[in-house]
Amino acid sequence: MDTEKEKVMTDETGYISTEEIHAELVEENKKKEEKQSLPKKILKIVGEVVFWLYMVFMVGFAISNVVASKNNGIPNVFGTGYLNVLTDSMIGNNPDSFNPGDLIVVNVTKNGTNDISEGDIVCFYKDINNDGKVDIVAHRVRKVTKFPDGNNEYALVGDKAWAMFGETYESMPGNQVDWVFGSDILGVYKKKTEKFGSVIGWCQGRVGFFIIVVLPTILFLIYELMVFIRTYVEVKSDDAKKKQKESNEELLAKEREEMKKQLLEELKKEELKKQLLEELKQEEAAKQADSEDK
Repeated sequence: MDTEKEKVMTDETGYISTEEIHAELVEENKKKEEKQSLPKKILKIVGEVVFWLYMVFMVGFAISNVVASKNNGIPNVFGTGYLNVLTDSMIGNNPDSFNPGDLIVVNVTKNGTNDISEGDIVCFYKDINNDGKVDIVAHRVRKVTKFPDGNNEYALVGDKAWAMFGETYESMPGNQVDWVFGSDILGVYKKKTEKFGSVIGWCQGRVGFFIIVVLPTILFLIYELMVFIRTYVEVKSDDAKKKQKESNEELLAKEREEMKKQLLEELKKEELKKQLLEELKQEEAAKQADSEDK
């Protein structure tokens, strides 16, 4: 009867144990949980990839700024530099004229360049405030003076002054023209992004740098520490559960062995009782036969 209770009838395959049914249910629930947690895992992976790309970009941005500030150069990544426009000297009607607050992208030249034509915009050093400190300025080439050694000289004028003083080189006041050799050119204008220079300027400041680089890094490290602690606790908990399970299984095994021993002893006792009863019956039968013979 006990055996019948521990089994379930199927349609075709006969009997299967309740332990097998329980194992199948556990496996099905596990698959359902994995299926439900898949979107969360995907979102987590995508989030981490986006964050790390952001961190790589911002670290590169920070390093380029630090290196540029130390060398008094143009912040750049793999030769492509960016500058925040601070003055109005290049305000004009040309498609590539730019305003204060714009961001200009330039091709940085390590040792200068003479691959320049009239109308190009180039970057160079200039003491704007006459205080002995040079700044990086971007002006347009208005005249080229070539030399046999190839190190040409370029007359550079801002678009605002060019429009103000008659749009000819001859009409330019001397203080509005900067003569620069090709070997002293820092970069060549590539393109601009309007108003984005103010954002870059803010990012280069202490507050902006802290908010966009330092603070996300701190938060990410805290998050990773929490994930590590949670994972560690879960692993320890799983180990404890596993050990508890193994301990319970050992106890059950011992109990089963004890029960088997008790059952065997009971069976032996029953067998002995049967044997004794059988012997008693045989003795009684023998006695009855002897009395009848007498």
